[in-house]
Formats: sequence, C-alpha cells, structure tokens
Amino acid sequence: MRERNPPLLYLRSALYWAVIVIVVVLDRISKQLVLAHFAPNQTEPVLMPLLSWTFVKNTHGAFGLFGGSSLFFAIVATFVVLLFHWFYRVDARKSPLALAGLAMIAAGAIGNLIDRFTIGYVVDFIDVHVWQYIFNVADSAVTIGVGLLILASFVTRESPAKHGAA
Repeated sequence: MRERNPPLLYLRSALYWAVIVIVVVLDRISKQLVLAHFAPNQTEPVLMPLLSWTFVKNTHGAFGLFGGSSLFFAIVATFVVLLFHWFYRVDARKSPLALAGLAMIAAGAIGNLIDRFTIGYVVDFIDVHVWQYIFNVADSAVTIGVGLLILASFVTRESPAKHGAA
C-alpha cells in the first residue's frame, strides 16, 4: 500500500536516515577519542561514585556474552541491519516511534559493526558503576531503540472511532 502523503513519507525517511547518521557519527567520534587517549583497561573517573570512562576491548556479544567470534558478530550485526531496514521499508514509516526505534537499533548495529570490521573488537568505555557492564554509544542507541519499539507497540495507530467502534 502506498503512503497517502508523500511529503510525510519524505519527512519520515529523512528522520530515519538522520537518526542513523547522527548516532553513527557520535559513536565513531566517542570511540576515536577513547582509542586516542586511553590504554586498554584504563579508567578515568567522571562522576564518582557513579560514572567512569573505562576502555575495554569487547570481542564478545551483548553484555559480554556468546564467546569471542568477531566474524560471527559481524555477520549477526549485518543481518540485524538488513532486517531492521526491511521492517522500516515495510511498516515502520507508519509510526514515528517505531521509525526512530528501528533507526536507533540499526545505527547501533552499524556503529559496532564498523569496529568489528576495522579493529576486530568493539570499543566499550561507559562504565556506570551500578551496572555490571561497560558499554558505548552504539549499545545505548540499541537499548533506546528497543524501548521506543516497545513504546510504539502500545501506542495505537488509529483511534477506535475509525473502525466503527463507539
């Protein structure tokens, strides 16, 4: 089914791509700064006792799980990017929340995929002391994207009145 409002379609497409570009650029800049100024496992306090920058080389998957095969994770991340782009093309343009969520997830996957292909591991550095894991901007984007998709699933796209309900 074709979008009834082409200007809205273009605006939503622009939002999708803008979110991806912004997140990937922020992720790349932050990781390049870490690589330039930190040695592996070096920690610098930011907001004690809650936050530090701690550079770790992550060769595993999400939350340090699933072993250390960078090739496997590169393949999975590529699949995720393609799958979420397909969802965008098929359905997400109808919901701005879902659109933003898919863009955030795709951007996060792309950010970490760039690391895996260029240096063989993912640069993690955000160390929130109440959380066991160290993560990065791309990981944060994926988490926010999942939250937006969950939120979008609760938001109705059409009011009951449009379906003849009283």
